[in-house]
Parts: sequence; structure tokens; C-alpha cells
Amino acid sequence: VVGRIVETKDRAVPVGADSVVFLDLGEEDGLYPGDFLTVFRNRGDAREIRTLLGEVAVLWTKKSTSVAKVTSMVDTMGVGDFVEMK
Repeated sequence: VVGRIVETKDRAVPVGADSVVFLDLGEEDGLYPGDFLTVFRNRGDAREIRTLLGEVAVLWTKKSTSVAKVTSMVDTMGVGDFVEMK
């Protein structure tokens, strides 16, 4: 399941370690508190080439949205970046 970061707490930019982010995935997508997701960005127009940005842990979920905390960072991330269940 692939989704996106749709907002950051207090609209913080750039997103850093321990930042809180809002995702467009939720319980309908099989996501629950305690799940970990990989954060990535596609490189250019090539969808098969990804740049790994870090990892987030889900804090709470609703039907189609969730809140997660950045647990590790390789590079800066922000609104629009992709998340994928591990």
C-alpha cells in the first residue's frame, strides 16, 4: 500500500527527526498504530527509481487518515513524499 504525506504538524518545513506528519492512509488500507512505513521520493519521471528518505511510525489511525512520527531520516522529507508499508 502506497500513500503520501499530506500535511505536517504546525506546517513545519522541512520535516525533521521526531516531526509529526499526517498521511492519506488509514484503517481501510490496513494501517494501524505501531506500523512502520518507508518514506521515499521517485527520482525524476522514473517511478521504479526511488530515493529513500527515512521511516515513520504510525501513532493513531482513522478510517482513511493517520498520524505518524518520523523515527529515522536519511534525507529531508515533506508534503507530497510517498510512504509505503513495510
